[in-house]
Amino acid sequence: MINNILVTIFLLILVIFFESANAFDLRIQPRFKSGIQFYEFEQKAFQFPARDTRGLHPNKQSKIEYSDWIPFVSGGTTLFVDRFFLDFDVQYLFNGQATSDFSSQTFIKGGRGLPTDIVLQNDSQLNADFDRFEWAVSAGFEVIDNLVLYGGYKYAETNHTSSIFGRMTSFQANNNIPIPPLSGTTMGEVDIDFEYDGPFVGLNYNW
Repeated sequence: MINNILVTIFLLILVIFFESANAFDLRIQPRFKSGIQFYEFEQKAFQFPARDTRGLHPNKQSKIEYSDWIPFVSGGTTLFVDRFFLDFDVQYLFNGQATSDFSSQTFIKGGRGLPTDIVLQNDSQLNADFDRFEWAVSAGFEVIDNLVLYGGYKYAETNHTSSIFGRMTSFQANNNIPIPPLSGTTMGEVDIDFEYDGPFVGLNYNW
């Protein structure tokens, strides 16, 4: 419901803008900038029940977090007609790199060749490469001097490619005695993409 209202307001502003462009002078203001942005990723620790009816050994994973300062470029154009404006903006954050250490535990019920219940402990290091792209379009008008009402639509996508190297150990679930035959290393790669988009509205006052 709220999204529909925001889209309606945005479209109404666009109609008024283009109608006004026929009667007033159109001004165009391009822009470009570059710099460095701080980016931080965090996945909170979690756990969930394992096939252990006593609930003593849940599967769990510690928190994963990493951050980096990433160079970026952005550009856009703003069109002005009388008190109305229409703005286009795009931004790209170049590849960031970071490392995070984390651990996980997995409970395995005994039986079918396993003499006892065991817990697998995996101590891992994650090496992440990530970048980000976003664009936005907005429109608005100056209600009174220095008071601007605006609305628009924004899309953003962040891509993560992570390589994981871990050291796996195992021990008996009830007494933490190590089980050397099940020790070893693990390797893998994970690709994760985050996307979000939607309308926005705002009010700005300058003095």
